[in-house]
Amino acid sequence: MPDATEGRRRQTCRRILDAARAIAVADGPDALSMRTLADRVGLSAPALYQYFSGRDAIVDEVADAVIAELVAAIDVPEADGPQRVAEMAVAYVAYAEAHVNDMHLVFCRGPSSGARTADAPTLGARVRAAFVEATEAADRPGRGDAVWSLAHGRATLGITGMGVESFDLGAAVKHLLG
Repeated sequence: MPDATEGRRRQTCRRILDAARAIAVADGPDALSMRTLADRVGLSAPALYQYFSGRDAIVDEVADAVIAELVAAIDVPEADGPQRVAEMAVAYVAYAEAHVNDMHLVFCRGPSSGARTADAPTLGARVRAAFVEATEAADRPGRGDAVWSLAHGRATLGITGMGVESFDLGAAVKHLLG
């Protein structure tokens, strides 16, 4: 049975992470500072360091949660073969467009200053793996990287307002898969 102190610690960590994501989503990733975060959760900035080693560690944790959501969002088990892969790509773009600041937080920041361990998989690798597995299951091995690149590129163009509304991603993925 976990002790009360550990339970409170986990609860405070969760509050910190929830507040960090809320700040990043509402005001953009650059608005997330230790001072702003401390104010939001009712702690002093130095007190945050009792829970996390710094801003990068907090961002890494939030990014992990975003990637888990993204991987779940592109899981479309009701389809199979190339249709499933195409629907995954479309779901990827839909998630990105509905969670612009989350995507910026995850994919548009510089490398972490070391909060992430050297053997931890990169965030992009976790999403890439979902596309690689789906293309292999669709008997289209070796095309997962291309599909993910196409979906991520389309998502990036969409969330940066580059005007790609007429681009039919599903059709492009099906064509790529042949």
